[in-house]
Amino acid sequence: MERILKTVREIIRGNIPVNSDGNPSVAGREIKSWFHGDRENIANNKLPAIAFDSEDRQTEFTTFHGYQYDWNFSILCYCQLDYSDDVTEYLHRLSHIVSKIVQEHTKVWIFEPCFFDAIDFISPSYLFSFDSELANQLTDIEAEWQARWNVTHKVQGSDVIPTAPILNDAEKYAAAYYRYYTEEDGSAEPVVTYTKHGKFFQTTPYNIIQTYKGMKINPVRFLSFMKVDNISYGIVPKTNNQYLRAAQIKVSAKEIDPIHIFGPNNVLNAN
Repeated sequence: MERILKTVREIIRGNIPVNSDGNPSVAGREIKSWFHGDRENIANNKLPAIAFDSEDRQTEFTTFHGYQYDWNFSILCYCQLDYSDDVTEYLHRLSHIVSKIVQEHTKVWIFEPCFFDAIDFISPSYLFSFDSELANQLTDIEAEWQARWNVTHKVQGSDVIPTAPILNDAEKYAAAYYRYYTEEDGSAEPVVTYTKHGKFFQTTPYNIIQTYKGMKINPVRFLSFMKVDNISYGIVPKTNNQYLRAAQIKVSAKEIDPIHIFGPNNVLNAN
């Protein structure tokens, strides 16, 4: 859920209107806070604010080979009740813009920090610069795409199989990235230098991949259907008997989690 919230936050922050200084702004008021969980920003009057909060995950065992997750979360828009007479109008403008941005992203890729350079990213286009690292996987993905097309588009007699459509770059690179994750053996890898909490660290893509596997983390996931369910408005308490005007945008998203490995009676095979 954390990665979903962070990805949606960056999608909204990257698509919301900006002021002359290039900062996110709606109706002349700069958005002062973007956060998840911690309400200290509200107490410190860092408003208007947009918050992201998790609700629940519903799980359904759809087939023997996968689960379907229904992720539910809220996007909360806060503004001071004492701005002026147009506070309600402003809140409606803000929540409308946020909901429209979400509605334009019904399909969303979710990525962990890149194991090639340890940088956080949200778009498959970021992977386009790693052609050399993903060369073998890209070739395999394109071959599989053509093979699947040929199998599923059989023709009669001497008719020619129609030409397969060009594979979408986002899907191709994301699939190649995942394949690299499953196949990488750690041979001949460059050292990656990255910064975390103000300190420099050095490692390799293989080590990052092994960390993901040890923590049961999938480095790339796909939300196939994200939508705005409803929006509610109201007045919420702040601190010191103060109140805020707020809107709650409820969002849901679907994800298929495939199962590739099955064990007999919950027992691992031993050599």
